[in-house]
Amino acid sequence: MVVSPSERFNALAIIEWGEIGSPNRQEDVFEFNVITQRSDIDWQSLEYQSPYSTGIAEGVQFYGRMEKVHKLAAGLLRQPMEPFYITGQKRVGKTSLALASARYALSKSAANTFRFQYILWGEIAHADPIISLRLLGESIEEFIISHLPAGSVPTKGNYDGSLAALVRLAKVAGKIDPSLRFAIIIDEFDEIHPDLFMQGNLAETFFANMRALSRSENVCIVLVGGENIPFIMDRQGQKLNNFSRENLSYFFATNRMGRFPARCT
Repeated sequence: MVVSPSERFNALAIIEWGEIGSPNRQEDVFEFNVITQRSDIDWQSLEYQSPYSTGIAEGVQFYGRMEKVHKLAAGLLRQPMEPFYITGQKRVGKTSLALASARYALSKSAANTFRFQYILWGEIAHADPIISLRLLGESIEEFIISHLPAGSVPTKGNYDGSLAALVRLAKVAGKIDPSLRFAIIIDEFDEIHPDLFMQGNLAETFFANMRALSRSENVCIVLVGGENIPFIMDRQGQKLNNFSRENLSYFFATNRMGRFPARCT
């Protein structure tokens, strides 16, 4: 009860919860600070704005996870580059982390020799997985060629059922400019067509190509996906055993008032 005007007040909240597999209840105490609402805000002008975006956090909107950002960026800048995949629950900030790591690597790359491409699987998704594979190959090929001297790659590759042409392109790019490094971020990878990861010739070829491409000294593959990524890795993960796993979950941020759950958006 507010008995007199006040600019702020402090309070305590006691949170109690249970954990699956543990018979014991957990409890923690959080101190929080409530401040008065600003009187100079024009609420009417803000009526049709969305204050809580669920989009990808970029630039100054991204905060937290800097330890992970530095770790993943270091893998992108090493020679040879170190491929990895990010997995976790929805809306936890997987895409934001991948992009933040790539942009940080870009800012730290010597002589601006690092390049990255972001591909959302929905952009190339198709009912026919062979067409999806072709669109993926053509997209990556176009990205790499765009950073090479004009006319240095006279012919384009054929990606009908295989990404093998990208492995050859990576070798050609390495001879043209050994300093260039390319990172390919494939988001929503857990939404790929089942024929691309279940048992079969197409799945075996696709993941063999991914493994070979990820072992190129100048190309790094970054996969981003949700809860289905472990299932895909159970099927084909032996071919991607050179990929490190970055599991992302909600985390506790700390300030002078205590701890509170947050995410990197």
